[in-house]
Amino acid sequence: MNTVIDQRFEINWKPRLEPLSPCAVGARGNSAFALAKRLLDLSDDELARLTGIAASELLVVLGPAESLPWVDGVVYFGRSEASSSLLLPTAYAPDVPLALFESALLARHKSLGRAAIFLNPRVVVPLGKALPIKRTALESWVESRKAGG
Repeated sequence: MNTVIDQRFEINWKPRLEPLSPCAVGARGNSAFALAKRLLDLSDDELARLTGIAASELLVVLGPAESLPWVDGVVYFGRSEASSSLLLPTAYAPDVPLALFESALLARHKSLGRAAIFLNPRVVVPLGKALPIKRTALESWVESRKAGG
């Protein structure tokens, strides 16, 4: 897998020898819908431990590893000690120094801040507006997906 930052800077991704500890989980499409439904199975106390961000076909949930639900097709994200702002797939690492990758990404997207990096297909998800997950908002998100198709 590779990520092109611009025409001069291509990054290939390789499996990590040691996976990162998860601090977020994300999904797109049908997996995002399944993740949202799984979140609705959690108690209000369990939901209160999580924050998240959603788009029409994407959901990213942040929280302690033990609080992150499992659903088929999700991506778990972790933070490397070499990067303060990027959450990367726990099982993959870029083939360039992470600080270089982070600097290049932040130079191109100056207001990016903290972000999750999906690899396939490549998507950078800004996480600065993640909010506590409210059951009513999650239910509305699920209903809008049902209505849309």
